[in-house]
Parts: sequence; structure tokens; C-alpha cells
Amino acid sequence: MTTLPSISYLFIILLSFGISLEVKAVDLEVLSNPATFRIDDQISLVREKCAAADLSKYFEARIEISFPEGSMAMDIASFLEKNLNTLSLGNSTTICSVDFAPVKPNITASPGKLFRGDTGIITCNFSEVTNVSWSHNSMKILHSSKYNTSSTQHGSIVLYELKITDLGDSDTGNYTCSGTINGISQILSIVINIFKVEIIASSNIETFCDGSKWSISCCSGDIDSFNVTWLAEDGTGEESSNTTCTIYTMTADSTRCSFPQPRTYTCNFQRNEGARASKIITINYITKGNINISVVSPISEGKPMNITCFTDVNVEKIDLAKDTTDNVKASGKKATLLISNTSHLWSGIFICTAYQGNLSSSQTKSVEVVPLPRSEAIQVFPLQTYVKCDKPAEMKCCVFDQNYTITFRNATTDTPVGSTAKPPSSQETNVVCYSYTQLVECTPNAMSTVSCIITNKLHDYATSDSQMTIRLLDGNTCKTDDGNEIPSGSYYSVPCRTINPSQLGNIIYPCENGIRGTGKNECFSESILLELQNIKDLINGPDKENYLPLFLENILKVAKEERENIKNSPKNIEYMVEIIALIASSNINVSKPMIENFIQTVDIVVDNGPSWETVSNLSYIILKSVETVAKHLQLNDSKTINIENTSNMQLFGKVVNSDTKYDKNFLLTNLSGSVTIESGTLAGNSNTVVTIAYSTMKDLMPRNYTKKVNTLVMSTVISNFSSGITKDVFKIIMTFTKDNTSLKNPDCTWLDVDNQYWRSSGCQVLDDGDTVVKCSCDHLTSFSILMANVNATFLDKITYAGVGISIASLVLTLVIEAVVWRTVIKNKTSYMRHVCLVNIAVTLLTADIWFIIGAALEKDPRSKACTTAAFFTFYFYLSLFFWMLVLGLILFYRLIYILHDMSRRIMMIIAFTLGYGCPLLIATITVASTAPSERFTSGQFCWLDFNDSKTSLAFIIPALSIVFVNFIILIVVIVKLLRPAIGERPGREERKNLVVVAKSIAVLTPLLGTSWALGLVLSFDPTNLVIHGIFAALNSFQGLFILISTVLLDQNVRKAVRSSISTSYWSTLRTKVQTSTTNSSASSKPFRRNILKKGGGYNFHSAQGSSNDPSTNSNSAFT
Repeated sequence: MTTLPSISYLFIILLSFGISLEVKAVDLEVLSNPATFRIDDQISLVREKCAAADLSKYFEARIEISFPEGSMAMDIASFLEKNLNTLSLGNSTTICSVDFAPVKPNITASPGKLFRGDTGIITCNFSEVTNVSWSHNSMKILHSSKYNTSSTQHGSIVLYELKITDLGDSDTGNYTCSGTINGISQILSIVINIFKVEIIASSNIETFCDGSKWSISCCSGDIDSFNVTWLAEDGTGEESSNTTCTIYTMTADSTRCSFPQPRTYTCNFQRNEGARASKIITINYITKGNINISVVSPISEGKPMNITCFTDVNVEKIDLAKDTTDNVKASGKKATLLISNTSHLWSGIFICTAYQGNLSSSQTKSVEVVPLPRSEAIQVFPLQTYVKCDKPAEMKCCVFDQNYTITFRNATTDTPVGSTAKPPSSQETNVVCYSYTQLVECTPNAMSTVSCIITNKLHDYATSDSQMTIRLLDGNTCKTDDGNEIPSGSYYSVPCRTINPSQLGNIIYPCENGIRGTGKNECFSESILLELQNIKDLINGPDKENYLPLFLENILKVAKEERENIKNSPKNIEYMVEIIALIASSNINVSKPMIENFIQTVDIVVDNGPSWETVSNLSYIILKSVETVAKHLQLNDSKTINIENTSNMQLFGKVVNSDTKYDKNFLLTNLSGSVTIESGTLAGNSNTVVTIAYSTMKDLMPRNYTKKVNTLVMSTVISNFSSGITKDVFKIIMTFTKDNTSLKNPDCTWLDVDNQYWRSSGCQVLDDGDTVVKCSCDHLTSFSILMANVNATFLDKITYAGVGISIASLVLTLVIEAVVWRTVIKNKTSYMRHVCLVNIAVTLLTADIWFIIGAALEKDPRSKACTTAAFFTFYFYLSLFFWMLVLGLILFYRLIYILHDMSRRIMMIIAFTLGYGCPLLIATITVASTAPSERFTSGQFCWLDFNDSKTSLAFIIPALSIVFVNFIILIVVIVKLLRPAIGERPGREERKNLVVVAKSIAVLTPLLGTSWALGLVLSFDPTNLVIHGIFAALNSFQGLFILISTVLLDQNVRKAVRSSISTSYWSTLRTKVQTSTTNSSASSKPFRRNILKKGGGYNFHSAQGSSNDPSTNSNSAFT
């Protein structure tokens, strides 16, 4: 027989049946029908089939009814007597007996599972009345408002009850009831556990008032023990339940958003015994915003596109994404995406997602980008052609096929001359060429300039960068390859497509004196141009991270196919370098396969060929671009990368930590090099160091004026994901093998890519062997060795020796001028001449000193100190020329305006204003306009720039203008001196002074003019060593020339110097004689007078003091 652990009593019912059957649980349901008699939840109906008795017609069964409380026995017995016959067991059922069987003393608790807040009853049953005491955890329980004890007797059974109200956690524990039965002490105990109602409720939610249905729930494993109700704050909903949860469903319509505050919903759990619990769920109803997407669609490629997302309600943010929600392109309260140059990659679905609290809503918009070619992608030919009178000229316009409308337009008159020309029926390439034929009027100098206009279906258009010019043929001509003629002094273009259908561009041929010259190759590959357009679209597109790996695969394939065309075409090199630079500008993290494709592509581009001579400056862009890409390299799980299967360059990368040494040797076409970074010089535990070595870069880069790259060029960088270097101790050691061992004086240099100049600051030569140079530098970038030939070294020696001699000569000149000053300034003309000569010497001396300072600072040409040196060198050299101008103007004034007499004070003011004021104004304006942008100096030397900002023109133009003016003055002076007009004849002494001034100008003007004219020539031909030598000699020895021409060959100055020396000698001698005669007898006095009479001292001294002695005027041909 099966019973529950809590059974205290049993009713045993014996039934006999007239038929053989099995009593089922459903047959006894009436016994637990609450409508007739309430049986506690803990009553268990247990059925057991009895064995058949030895009766032929009857079968027997025994039913046991268990119950926990003895007080229920009488009620159950009465109930059975009344209702047992109603069991659906058939009419043949007979109740044999109903027996009440008491069990042994027991203790029970009800209800079976107690919760916080319940009222619990603990019952002890004994067979007789006794004195019962209760205790909890060994503490005696006394009757109180919380504890209530009682007892009842049912026949021979006595029930003792302990009622505990408002159960809590402290009521958990062991309860005992004790009494004495038949002299025997009886102690009954039971352990009571108090449980908390565990309710799992839905989270607080937010929802739009958009008519959607929402369900919230409260779930508990004890839900059957409770009555559950819902309390809604704003209206009604539908209640439902399942075995473990109660569910409340409502509709989020617009009326619920009329309340600004969140609404609450409470599920209440309560049962008869007193336990109760609840959960509050909050629902925040939000008004859903209307999302608007503003964009112009369709739109043409190349046009700016503005996509804006906004709503009519306040939101936390709006995300604007393309195609997928995670591909976000713009974000904000109002998401705006501005695309300056729209490419076809922007076509697609744009998704605007607005976030309101934890909710989001989306709106989509389809955008179509209609193809339209870039202007540079529209190819026209011939660029220039000549036709005879009334003869047609055929023009062609080629573009990548996209079903465009083609119009040929006269660029001069802005009128269409042909439209919608038909292309050939078959095409071998992706490019379609349209043609048009035009006549040229038979009028002199007739000309027509035609451009090609491509129009798409949106009526947007693009015009070709190049124009086609058609001229009337006239005069001496050259024959072209196709039998046409062009006039001398012009050029004609041959379309590259006529030679190779896959090539675009033109070959330009000049015609001189009826002879056709060598053609200039401007051909380029159609496939390279297409890839250039693709990378531009990619960079301006929405998903360059995803497209770039595929593009690198494609460009490598194209580069391999076009290897020879790249090598032999400057235009192809330009386009490939532009592609490389655009890849670097993408700033995308690069994987190992990506950089392998990239390096192999660059390796093809840097293959040495004759085409590089005209585009050598592009080598700087390649070095910078490759460095940039290497800095974005991510090796991830692979700790090293080694690309050696290339011809012209190699790459090695390795992940090292602060305790690891980085070391790599390179070998390329008989040139080797090595890079070493010792341990302890890198910071952190993860540094990706990458070195790229180039063997051909030394031949591709522009030639230095005096030195050339003579080794590998090796670039070493640390990736952007690295910890960096320890600046105080960082050193990189490199070795380079020499390509040309005859070159001398190696410099360890690094490339300032932005200024395109090799610098040596931070680097030093550790060892200069016969074939190997070892260097050490304190930073990372591109490194190489510059070496000079013997001629260049000789020029340096000439320059520094000459400047040293020049400075010494100028100092000597100023000393002599100081000694003879009072002797040689007898009138205004001679006074002003010597004032000018002194200032010419001072400015040249100061300029030479600043020249030496600047030469010492050229290791860092962009430093402030170098800029300062350049400014003062520029200023004092320019001041030198303005003092030359002052000297010329004085000559002109004294000769032409004989009757006009200007005071010496005014002449001095004018002279110093011109000599120092004008140069200061020019120098200040020049440096103020260029120094902030760092374009005042050349970036190579501490001198003015000629190539970029052209600040050198601020010196060259005034200097050569002054030379020209002085030549004119000199011519006028010569004419006036040879054929003076009546009344304009100067006095004899004035004439001689003017001749002296004229001769000074005649010497200094050609000297200075020739020097700086050669400097201008060197700006255009910096590799001409002959001009370099002449320029260095003339400029370096200017001080010596001034000393010779103005002092040593000047008769006046020589006499004044001799006079000063003689006067000093005789003065000393006379002092000695006078001292001697003072101590002698009177007979010595006639001897003193005789000496003075016979000696030349007195007469010489007198002559020196005369200001009218014509012998003081010099006629030297050099002064």
C-alpha cells in the first residue's frame, strides 16, 4: 500500500463487486469534490486491488483514504456513509465494512509547504489526554499573539495544535511537542522550512504606440498554491495562464501615449493561508518618430551627394548605414553624409535607424548613381592637326562604354559641331571611340578648337581635359607617318591606338625646318587607366576595407601584364605611382597577403628604365607611400613576413619585444645591406618592425647637385600598432655596400620625403671601408649613403677656401679704408665713393659670414636657425647690390646734374635708405609671406627656394635689374665724358673723380652680374660642373677682387698708405732726435735744422696735408 509521508490516519473500506473490474481513480473523484465535502490538499486517494476471494460470484477491493488530521475522521466517516453508494462502480457494489484505524502518535504540519506570511499549524496526535508542551529550536513556546495552542479529542485520539501566524525566516527550524502517555514520555519533532515565493516577471519594457500587442508575465513554480490577479494602471488587458505563468496582454495603441509617465502593471500572488507576493512591471509608451531621408537620386558620378536622416521627435541618435545596419556611415542627432565625389559604389540601399531609449525604428531609401566619366578619362585625338583648305579633319573621342551621348563642341564659340556620333560596330577593348569630321574655313590663320562632351541619361556632362586643335596648313611642312603634312615650328600627335589598340594617349612629334623630330611618348595603357579610375572610386566609396584586398590582387595582375609598357612609358609610371599613393592614403589596416600583392606591384613600377628620367620626382612619392602602407601592417598570428621573390626591392617584417634584437640582411643585384636594432631600444612587448630595401631607387631618384645615392635605399618603420621606440637609447645600425667605389666622402643620410631632401642630422658614419659603409641613426625612416665624386669635393674646397680668402681680404680692405679715410675724401664725389665702397665691403663681409653659418646649418635645412641664416645672407647680398646701385646713381647725378648741388647730408640719407632700407623691405616681405608655410628656403640649403615658392626671384630680379641699370649708367657716363655738351663740362678734379667711380662700376658690375647670372643658369642646370666651378670661384673670391680693384690698384689709396707709413716712421725718428738734442750742447741745434731741411719728412708731411694736390687723383683702370 502506498501512502504519503504525512499520513496519520487511514479509513479502510472493503467493497465487494458482482463483476470483475478494476477501480479507477476517476471513480473516486466524488470523494474530493469541494462542493460536497472539502478534503485538504494533502489527502491522498490510494487505490489497491485485492486478491480475489474464494467466491464464485464476488470480487473484493480495499480502498484506503489517508488524512493528516485526526479531527477529520468523524467528518470523513459521515461523508462516506452518505456518498459511497453514489460511486460509479455499478449497482452490484456492496460496502462490506468501513473501519477507522488509528495509527501511532505522530506530528504533522500544514499546509505542506509554508511560505513567508502564511499561518501554519503543527499537529501532534496522542491516544490519550496529556499535558503537552511546545518548543522551537529547544526554546519553549509560550502562548502569545503569534503562537496559539489548542487541543481536541476524537474518540480515543487527542489532537494538539500549535498555530503560528505570519511565518518568517526566523520561524524556520525544529519544532517539538512532548507529553506523557501511559507513564512513558513521548517527544515528537518536525523540521519546518519557510520558503520565499519566487516570481520571475517580465523586464520593464519600452514600446511604440503603434498598435502592436505586448504580453507581460509573472512565473513561479508554486503558482498552483496561489490565487493570482493583475492590477493595471491604465485600463484593461487580457489575462491568461499556463502551468507556471500568469500572462497579461494589452494593445499599445495611441491612447496609451497620451500619458507622459511610464505605466505600471502588478501581478499579485495570494493564498488562503496568508502568504502573498507581487511584482511590478513598468511599460514606457513612446511616440514613434517619422523618419525622413533626404537625398537626390538618381545622381551622376562625380557629383556631390548629401544624404540626411532626421525625425519629427527628439531621439538619442540616428545611424545612417548602407546596405546593412552595421555598415554605419554617419551618426548623430541628425545624421548627415556628405560625399564630395560620388562614385558608382555608393549605389544601394541606405538605412536610417533612429534610437529612442531602447527602441529603434528604421527607414530605407534606394540611391542610384548613374555613370559619368571623369574628365581625365575622356581621351581625344589628334590633339593638333593641320588640313588643307576645304579638307575634312577627323576627330575622335574615346571613353569607357556606358551608353553615353557624345557631343563635339567648338571650345571657342561654345557651339556644338557634332553629336551622338556612332562608334564602330565591334570593339576589342572596353573603350569605345566616337568620331566626327569637320572642315576648316579657307581663311588665313583659320583655327578650330574642339572638345568632347560626354552626357549621361541625367543630362549631366563631363568635358575632356584635352582639346583638339585643327589649323589650316600653310608654309614649310613635314610629312607625317600617315602621309599628312604639318607646318614647321609646330607639332602633331599620333594616337597611340593606331599603334596598339589597348593604348591611349598620343605620341607628340615636333616639326622644325621641314624635319620631323623625335616623338614624345605620352601613351598609356587602357587597363592602367581603368584601375586608376577604380581606385579613385574605391577611395571615395563606402566599403574600401572590403574592396581593397580584391583591388590589390587585380592591380598586381594588371602590372604583370603591362610590365614592359610601364617601364617604357612615363605616363604609365605616373598613373601607377598615383595608384600606389591612393592605396597608401586609404589608411586601411593591411594583412600579410595584401602587402605581398602591394610590394610585388611596386617592384614592377620601380624597375629602372629610361622613362624614369622625366618623372624622377615620383620616387619620393613611392618611398613615402610604401612607408605608410608598411605602418598599417598587421601580422596577427604570423610573427614574421619575408618578401624576397622580387627583383628590385625586398621587405622583411618581424614582431619583436623590448628584449628582442631585430636583425635582417638584404641582397639585391650585387648590392647588400643590413639593419640591426639592438634589444632594449624598443618600448613595450609588441613592436612590428618593417624594413623595405630598394636596389634601383638610387638610379630613379633625382640627382643631387654634388652627391649621389651610392647604395641600397632602406626604409625602416614601426607599425602603428606598436608601442614605439625608447628615444633616449634608440639606435639603428645599418651597413651598405658601395655601388661605385670611386666615390668618396660618404654621408649617412635620411630622406626628408616632404621636402625631397637628404639630411644627415641624427646619423653618423661609424666606419668607411673600401666597399662597405656602416651607419648609426637615432630615428626611423628611409636611409642611404650619399657620396661625392672628386670634382664635387674640389668645388667644396674652392668655395670654402675662396670665402675664407674673401673674408680676410674684406677685413684688410676695411682696415686700409680706415687708415686712409681722411686722406682720400677731398670732395663730395670721392667722399660718397668711399662711403659706398666701405658699405659694399661691409655687406659682402657680413654676407660671407652668414654664408659660412648657413653651410654649417645645412644638416637641418628646415630649422629656424637655417631660416635665420638664409634671411641674413639674402639681406646682405641684396644690400651689396643696392650699394652698387647707389654708386652708379652718384656717378650719374654728378655727371648729368653738374649745376645742381645736393648737400652731403641728403646724399647720405638717400644712400643709406637705398643701401639698407630697400633690401630690408624686400627681405621682410619675402620671409613674412613664405616662412609660415616653410617655403622661404629651398629645403636643401640655407638659401632661397627656386623650384617651389621661387623666393630666389626676390633676390635675382633686383640684383640683375641693378646690374642692367648700372650698365646703362656706365654707357651714359662714357658718352658724356667723350662728347660733353656745352656747359656740362666738369672741372678737372671732378672729372678725374668721376672717371674713378666709373671705373669702379665698370669692374664690379660685370663681376657681380656675371656671378649671379651663372647662379641663375645653375638653377636650370644644377649638374653642370663647369658652371659650378666658375660660379664658385667668382663668388668665393669677390672680397679679394674688391681689395685689388679698390685698394691695391688705386694710386690714391697706395700713396695714402705709403704716406701714412712714412709719416709714422719720420715722426718716430724726429721724436728720437728731439729727445737727443735736449740733452746735448747748443752746438747741436744747427745740425737739427740741417736734418729737417735735407730730410723729406717735412715736405712729405706738408704734401699729405694738402687737399689740392692733383697727384692724389688715381687713374687706375681697376678702381
